[in-house]
Amino acid sequence: MARDAREASSNLIRKIKQRVAVGQIFRNTDLEAIGRLAVNEMIADTEDGRSPITGNAYAPYKKPKRYPGKRKPHRPVNLRLTGQFLRSLRFDVRRGAGTVGVVVFLAGTLAKAKERGHRYGANRQPKRPLIPMGKQQLRRGIRDKIRALITERIRAYRRG
Repeated sequence: MARDAREASSNLIRKIKQRVAVGQIFRNTDLEAIGRLAVNEMIADTEDGRSPITGNAYAPYKKPKRYPGKRKPHRPVNLRLTGQFLRSLRFDVRRGAGTVGVVVFLAGTLAKAKERGHRYGANRQPKRPLIPMGKQQLRRGIRDKIRALITERIRAYRRG
């Protein structure tokens, strides 16, 4: 019984030390670099007419001639009539008890409403979600770039 208690105690202490180390490994500049990478990749994918979630091409516009000055070509679908929507994509660094993270979000009520419209296909528009929700993830290429930044930071921390 005493041995089980000591093992449980030692496991708890090891977990606490690991959590503290995570907070020490990643500086705010590291997390900001991850956030910038994620936002820039999401914008680039969207401008190229690809989903940053699946990597697949967005559905073409149904009536591209309807927009003034041919500002929305049939392909690629880039969702950049004014650029305001994509400029509202932001990130925030979060720190907690031994945890760190980056949250990507849309700033402003109008941008959030537009994303809901793109996510659920409001007004008969094709679905074009921008931010992963629930079990969705960013496409593999973006995740691999983020993983490379994280791996490099851990290696640098171990080197001292």
